[in-house]
Amino acid sequence: MHASEWQNGNFPQRLKRARRSSGLTQMELADRLGTRQFTVSRIEGGRKPRDPLLSRVVAFIGNAERSSPEIQDKLVSAIARSDELKALIARIAAEL
Repeated sequence: MHASEWQNGNFPQRLKRARRSSGLTQMELADRLGTRQFTVSRIEGGRKPRDPLLSRVVAFIGNAERSSPEIQDKLVSAIARSDELKALIARIAAEL
């Protein structure tokens, strides 16, 4: 990943959002990533980390975004636009 991809992918903002939605402080995230709070702060400020930290940051963002209720709601909404899926969801909901 090049620096431009890092910035264009909004990774610094996505990291901050993922950290906050996970209920972590910068220090707690730093512990999970195996780095220092100062480094997390710099990454959230736009500094691209070096590998292998970059890989751990991208994995954390991906995991946090996949488990985010907001993202899940958007996926369900997008899926529900299909008439067949709407009917299936309605049948499942009726059985609950």
